[in-house]
Amino acid sequence: MTKTASGHCRVNLTSTKNMKIKYLVVLIVLISNPIYAQGVATVVDATDGSGIPYANIVVENESIGTSSDENGDFKFTPLFVGKNLKISAVGYKPKSLKFSPDALKIPLDPNVTDLDEVVIEKQRKTLFYTIGEFKKSAVKHFMSASNKTPWMIARFFPYDTVYKATPFLSSVKLNTLSEINGAKFNIRLYGVAENGQPGALLADENIIGTAKRGNRIVEISLEHLKIEFPPAGLFVVYEYIIIDENKYEFDYKDPVSKRRDHHLSYEPVIGCIYTDTSASSWLYKSGVWNHLEFNSIQYCLLMAVALKLSN
Repeated sequence: MTKTASGHCRVNLTSTKNMKIKYLVVLIVLISNPIYAQGVATVVDATDGSGIPYANIVVENESIGTSSDENGDFKFTPLFVGKNLKISAVGYKPKSLKFSPDALKIPLDPNVTDLDEVVIEKQRKTLFYTIGEFKKSAVKHFMSASNKTPWMIARFFPYDTVYKATPFLSSVKLNTLSEINGAKFNIRLYGVAENGQPGALLADENIIGTAKRGNRIVEISLEHLKIEFPPAGLFVVYEYIIIDENKYEFDYKDPVSKRRDHHLSYEPVIGCIYTDTSASSWLYKSGVWNHLEFNSIQYCLLMAVALKLSN
């Protein structure tokens, strides 16, 4: 266990038995990568060549990946070369390709959806209803993206007829923990696919949140999106952004072996609560969605997120 500058504990989940800690950070991967020579490529809009910010880039079937920055640029190592990349960005069609350093501009096609004319009733914002409400004191676990991999953590919210009076998404509230100030994260909203996994995006724009240093409750407005709660339910997705501005390095000392290792994380980390089942918890890793499960622990984790609805 090692304490960061702010006094929070970051520990390996498998070594926490009988340990009294203030906060427990679940490191999905605690493996430090060796340093490789890096290059820079760019994810661009296929129509005008502009850079696409905060694209999610993973090597298919491997725990390797990154994010594009606000200009669409991303760093790659030789581990990317010749591998199949899966790239997704809000507002664009996902793409799979074999990566080559000879093609450093990767175009994505805009996700243009033909919609019939729909008249949306004006939001009155006189009634509110919150689902998934949580107490900050109940959040003891924080999941961290390490090993330069842009995980996406999802929580499923089923539809309930009680939402008819407040059908619009008003805001989303989360519990973040950050060792740096101004760390960015992305919120994606998905409908439900036929297989029960996250399906089509409900919003064609990034919902970027900023976390202050420390343990914080962050609330982000969704009112401008004018999204009604889908009858099939929806997924709220927290996406780690793997950019230099979010980088945080720290030392970790195993309390059993006494071995000290240097690790790299990307801030902020996201708070979770206990749950008896993994049915509503999902993880996007290596290019696929699966239920969020840990073989080393006897309980399940659910992202602490509250949705406020309005009329």
